[in-house]
Amino acid sequence: MDSLKDRLLSHYGLSKEDYAVFTAEPSFSLIPTIEEEPSVKEAIRILNASIKAKQRILIYGDYDTDGIMATSIIKRALAHLDVDASHFIPSRYVDGYGLTLDNAKKIAKAGYGLVILVDNGVSCFESVSYLRSEAINVLIIDHHDLPASLPPANAIIHDKLLKYGEYPVSAGFLSYLFSRALLSRHDSYLFVLGALSLISDVMPVLGQNRAAIGLALREIREREFPEIIMLTERKRYIDEKVLSGEIIPKINAVGRIELNHAGNRLVDYFATFEAKGKFDTAAYMNEVNSRRKLLTVEAAGQVETKEEEPGICVKLDSLEGLNGLIANRLLTEYKKPVMVFSPSKAEKGVLVGSFRAKQGFEFPAFRPLVERLLLRYGGHAYAAGMGIKEEDFEEFKSLFLAYAKDHPLTEPIPETIPLYLPEVHMGTYREIRKFGPFGEKHKEPRFRIEGV
Repeated sequence: MDSLKDRLLSHYGLSKEDYAVFTAEPSFSLIPTIEEEPSVKEAIRILNASIKAKQRILIYGDYDTDGIMATSIIKRALAHLDVDASHFIPSRYVDGYGLTLDNAKKIAKAGYGLVILVDNGVSCFESVSYLRSEAINVLIIDHHDLPASLPPANAIIHDKLLKYGEYPVSAGFLSYLFSRALLSRHDSYLFVLGALSLISDVMPVLGQNRAAIGLALREIREREFPEIIMLTERKRYIDEKVLSGEIIPKINAVGRIELNHAGNRLVDYFATFEAKGKFDTAAYMNEVNSRRKLLTVEAAGQVETKEEEPGICVKLDSLEGLNGLIANRLLTEYKKPVMVFSPSKAEKGVLVGSFRAKQGFEFPAFRPLVERLLLRYGGHAYAAGMGIKEEDFEEFKSLFLAYAKDHPLTEPIPETIPLYLPEVHMGTYREIRKFGPFGEKHKEPRFRIEGV
């Protein structure tokens, strides 16, 4: 019988020669830096000039974990330089995603001299152009798809423009890399926040990302950062599953169900040095997440499905921030492609929708059939978000169900590794963990117990 190590190597397509390298303790030498990049040097030059001129600085982020982490990292890095920068996390329901023209005008009126856009910006051509026309400098740290024409920012830090690393990274991790260049040193706490965003934005857990997450887990265990510890009951051993299953959902929950700008409170929690109020904010995040769970279960329970229908396409009165969670729940329960719409809070007559499916129904293949109905779209093959006019819902539903009928889900049976009863002990667990951390593109192995 081959060893468990041999079975794991075979499962991940690794040779015995690869084992020592792949399972070695992660090292910072595996994580490229960006200090010498021209765009980074220019961004630091602009930022230092703004600080010297005593200009007002605003960090404008996003309402998900990546946006919260990116904003917190830049704000805390500037605080290390004794710079008290302002921050703003837009509301999903009031502002929508990214810097809007209306908000750009408010920023200009407020007298800011520098705006740092994090986890948004590369698609905000009009609003960035307006700020520049008002003599306001703009720096962008973003990782979203690059448009045909980039906005006229003073500097753009983007992983694809930098040709950074082997695999894509999050805006939060780019913000950590920028903070390292700005401060001329590594900061463990900022690094942990950046690695947390790699998990939250489902970046591939390979190459430099796998090393970063492994290092961050080690830092969390050794330093026990209160901001992380207070969001989980797992005080003694925190791994990537605790981060993705317990901590990240609590951060995301605020942006999903709170109608105001409560995300700004989370930046205060993660970015400030003072402990005052952090216990209350952690309790608040826990409470909001409990509410989010209840709302999701209640909304999914209202969906009536017919067994003969090949898919689920529904219009609910739920908050749009819950649509993806509801769709995931329905997909898991009914094993059908799912489309959940709800009315937009910001745009009258518009439905905001979330799509979820698995192998067999890929949205990019379906999209040409509904392209003329889409007001906007973003996402991937099996998870996407979009907007349509309320009056177009029935036509969209008809096209969706017709396509689902011809394209049923064909989820493959997951590969499993045999595990024998004498191997069920802590030594086996430690051997498995050598192949971690696990995540996107590097899934945790599944085992079947032999000899029972």
